[in-house]
Amino acid sequence: MANRSEQACKACKKQKRRCDKALPECSLCKRTQRLCEYGIAADFQPSAGDWIMMQARLTELENRLANSPRAAEQHILSPISGPSSGSVLEQGSTSGATFCDSIDTHSIGSNSVNSSSQSIGFTPAYSTVEYPGPTSVTHFPASMFLDVDCYIWSHARLPVPSGVIPAPVLALLSQGNVVLDVSQNYFATVHTWFPMISKKRMDMGLPVQNAGPDLAMLFLGMKLVTTPAVDITDSALYDTAKSSLASLESNGVISLLCLQAMILVALYEYSHAIYPAAWMTVGSCARYSDVLGITPGDYSPLGQVTTWTEAEERRRVWWSIYILDKLMSLGSRKRCLLPDIHPQCKLPVDDDVWDRGEVNLAVSHSTSISYQLQQSPFARLCQASIYLGRAISSARDNLAMTSSRIEQIMSLAGELSDFGAIVDNETTTLSPEKSAILLAPRCIARSALFVALDRFTCPEKISAEPGYVDSPGDKTQNEIELQRQSMHIIEQASEQLHTLGMELLPAFRTDGISSLSKVSPFMLDSIYASAATFHWLLGEGGNEIYRTAAADLDMFLDTMSSMWRLGSTYREMLAVHDVTARSPSQKRAGAECGVRSAAAEAASPQVALSVRRDSPQCGRILNYYFLWQLQIAKLSIMSVRRSTIIPNKPTLTEKNLPDQAGKVFLITGASGGLGKELASILYQRNGKIYMAARSRSKTDEVMRDIKAAHPNSTGSMIFLPLVLDDLTTIKASAQEFLAQESRLDVLYNNAGVMVPPQGSKTVQGYELQIGVNNLAPFLFTHFLHPILAATAQIAPKNSVRIIWVSSSAADGAPTPAIDFTNMDYHNEEGIWPKYSRSKAGNVLHAVEYARRTAGEGIISIALNPGNFVTNLQQNMPRMQLAIFKLIAHAPKNGAYTQLFASHSPTITEKENGCWVSPFGKVEPCRKDLLDDDLGKKYWEWTEEQVNKYK
Repeated sequence: MANRSEQACKACKKQKRRCDKALPECSLCKRTQRLCEYGIAADFQPSAGDWIMMQARLTELENRLANSPRAAEQHILSPISGPSSGSVLEQGSTSGATFCDSIDTHSIGSNSVNSSSQSIGFTPAYSTVEYPGPTSVTHFPASMFLDVDCYIWSHARLPVPSGVIPAPVLALLSQGNVVLDVSQNYFATVHTWFPMISKKRMDMGLPVQNAGPDLAMLFLGMKLVTTPAVDITDSALYDTAKSSLASLESNGVISLLCLQAMILVALYEYSHAIYPAAWMTVGSCARYSDVLGITPGDYSPLGQVTTWTEAEERRRVWWSIYILDKLMSLGSRKRCLLPDIHPQCKLPVDDDVWDRGEVNLAVSHSTSISYQLQQSPFARLCQASIYLGRAISSARDNLAMTSSRIEQIMSLAGELSDFGAIVDNETTTLSPEKSAILLAPRCIARSALFVALDRFTCPEKISAEPGYVDSPGDKTQNEIELQRQSMHIIEQASEQLHTLGMELLPAFRTDGISSLSKVSPFMLDSIYASAATFHWLLGEGGNEIYRTAAADLDMFLDTMSSMWRLGSTYREMLAVHDVTARSPSQKRAGAECGVRSAAAEAASPQVALSVRRDSPQCGRILNYYFLWQLQIAKLSIMSVRRSTIIPNKPTLTEKNLPDQAGKVFLITGASGGLGKELASILYQRNGKIYMAARSRSKTDEVMRDIKAAHPNSTGSMIFLPLVLDDLTTIKASAQEFLAQESRLDVLYNNAGVMVPPQGSKTVQGYELQIGVNNLAPFLFTHFLHPILAATAQIAPKNSVRIIWVSSSAADGAPTPAIDFTNMDYHNEEGIWPKYSRSKAGNVLHAVEYARRTAGEGIISIALNPGNFVTNLQQNMPRMQLAIFKLIAHAPKNGAYTQLFASHSPTITEKENGCWVSPFGKVEPCRKDLLDDDLGKKYWEWTEEQVNKYK
């Protein structure tokens, strides 16, 4: 088979460049160091040559692992270097071979590639047998489920995992060093706080030696769970993982590798709030663990292990499911699937000892051991999950509140508080990196406190059923004391979490994904519950300290959401806790109940939609509901201000705008959307407007419509050609304006582009959004600055302004907002992160312009106009657009935001460089966008790009 693809790679197709179709990557992509991907036809089936290529890559990986210093020190034979020639990787089949992997461990046949390895003291968990041909049918022994005694007596064995690796998975894992890179990234990040795959066995090459479809699925799961939220532009990778799991199930594949892959998918779904899929997948993991018999005390068809490292791996796999099971029931308070832990169950041993395979240092403890004895981080996570299970059971219990019952509750709360304090103290002697691993057990202990004591903080008597239903009767004196103590504990836990969050936030914002990927998303529930508590306390007493604390934790969730979308989901849910945005009935709910209960009704779509449509609260509640729907549609909103959800009422409209006769305005993007609405208002009040746009015919039509709507206006409109995706045209457009005018009162940098097709570029080769939204407006403003400065000398003070139209997306831009090492996006990012970075760039330009022109009389303002459906959303997928329309406002409101920014007398030199929110309100800007050094550096970088076009 020729080492060339039948079609051009995706990157060359998008840029319409000649592609030499070389495999595994074309010459152009290799030279520019960008990702080279080849499309796969829907009916593609891997050929023998494709399998050989995959085999070669896995062989290379095996050799790297086998020849590592760690393997050499222990004299471990390479999985493909033994005397046997039975390895699938060595056979080099040329007739549609399938990779097969046996999980049978109770006997090793003579054809095993590792038969020679028995002499060095371990029994491999993955033996190689002669794989079935393409037409073979693998029969799963039904007797395992119909009559397990028959299964054992007949010496039945699990079938060898077989079947082809799906084409999309094969294509993904065949690119470059994907397998090795994914593995290294996984063990450096997720493995540190969720260690359930044996790093030692991977280093020794044991799971790699047979390259079955379940192993491919495991690597796919590793790649999925290590992908940051900011890099997820669609669900393609997730969909591939889910379909691959379904394929393995339909083929009867049963192996530990497959279960580990399923756990990683469940972890991904939990971390990115993909429901109900996360709930279902964890349930499947629990069932799967029963099939494999890794539940403590169960018979295992995998057979008896003879290495401690593998036995510990199986134990950790079960604990991983247990942890996820408890987390899934945390917020819903639904019944947990896995049973309570037996006191004699074993906790995981020291994580580092297991990673190194140092049997002589391994010490195992049962779950009944005192929590005061120091444990490794994963064992602490298991202990925290046991406590969480107890807290959930207690919260579900609707028994009478007898003295003994109250004593049990307070005893549990005391244990949880003590456990949390002990784990807190353990971090004081650890390095920051090691301390980060303990964040999950520390926070889960607090989550358990919130769950156990939530309903008892309420002054009213509340039943255990969801929805905070009142229970008849008065509280006894013991119940009143329980309420007092519960409130004290909950408030104390919230303050502890706030302190913890503020200690972590600076490093998270500075280091970005490299730091966040090493932090477990398991901590996010406690941060959410803490923020909800502060909102509740603010509503009760009005103490501004609680408002500040809640805002701090909002910022923490925003930062975490760049890695885990669960953070942004919690952030959006917190919007309904805002006491100023609640209906009277919701405020009463907040007054009656504590912690999460204040938003219990507002968070329910059913309750929200039952509100009368003519009530003043209906629009707000619908906004919350559809904001939640936006997350499902994967329109991720990284940071949501209240003013975005509930805009300020417009204070400046066409009704109270003074006469604009004699003033000159220039609006970019005036042929539609907000620009059209703004032009209509200014023309109506007799202003002179230059309509800068690409299409003359379209702009002429808009001008005719506006003139027809306002026949009595004495204003005028003039078309000005402006093509923002070609920097060579900007100077000519500016010169055409300057040739006609001697003044300019307001420049509206209104035009822009939003989430175009991935790979779209300007004529000069810049990513389209940074070119159109940042570079071109910057250059255009450069040419018009002299006339703005001259006008400021003769116009009323503070009336000459430049408006930079940004977006709420600026708040959600990754941290740092500008990545100066990747301005050409040679490291590909998602289209939404690119858009948010460009909108952050608008703010940086506005703020830096204000600094550089201070004293010249020009006011520079960045703004978020609000949510509207205009031609800006033309590239949005239909489903997203349909949902977006439900929360959008009329475009005229966006014009009101710009009108406020350009004409409000409340904006003076003091507000120069400020941020205006919908539909006309000055608010603080995102703090890091006010950084002098960042603004200067971005300004200078922009100047370097446009200098040749001046």
